[in-house]
Amino acid sequence: MSSYNFDNFIKDFSERTIRNMEIIDSTPESYEVTQVINSLFGLLIVPNERYRFENDRDNGNERVLEDTKVYKSIYAMIGSLVDEKRLYNDYNDYKDRFRFRVSGFIKHLRNSLAHSGNKKIHFTPINENKEIKSVIFYDSDNGYEFCTELTIEEIRKLGKMISEMYCEVEARRGRNVHNLRTYEKEVEERRNLLSKVCKK
Repeated sequence: MSSYNFDNFIKDFSERTIRNMEIIDSTPESYEVTQVINSLFGLLIVPNERYRFENDRDNGNERVLEDTKVYKSIYAMIGSLVDEKRLYNDYNDYKDRFRFRVSGFIKHLRNSLAHSGNKKIHFTPINENKEIKSVIFYDSDNGYEFCTELTIEEIRKLGKMISEMYCEVEARRGRNVHNLRTYEKEVEERRNLLSKVCKK
């Protein structure tokens, strides 16, 4: 197993995830849709957690994302979902479709995969004729709700676009976010923690 490149971790992680998805897609008798969902899970959560910027609390800094090549494509996909009545959202800061931020959309998808409530899973694969055709993603908080339905092909496409977007952000920002030196320091700190005896 080759090691990660920690100077460009998001790019490396994203490229590996997309490559695995492509290999499994072309492998007979594999559960390719399960891999698509797993890939989206990684491509949503890992970059989103890494690029939670100052002055923009829960959402990635929209100005940074807007400068990327694929931002408009993701934004257009959101618009199409609204037009086709496959996206519902009543969160206060996203009511106007034309101000619906890509970072907010990513955050809600991420929450639907990472969170659960009332002992329920918040993403629902939709079966038709014994095949998974789409997935419904649901997020809620304090009475506000987000819900969208994406086809498997849209999930594949979205995963790749999100990957490209964050890779471009990482390339522009350079090594100041994370690099081999900070990685080695983190490993040392966490190994030191593991060497301690747990208190009873």
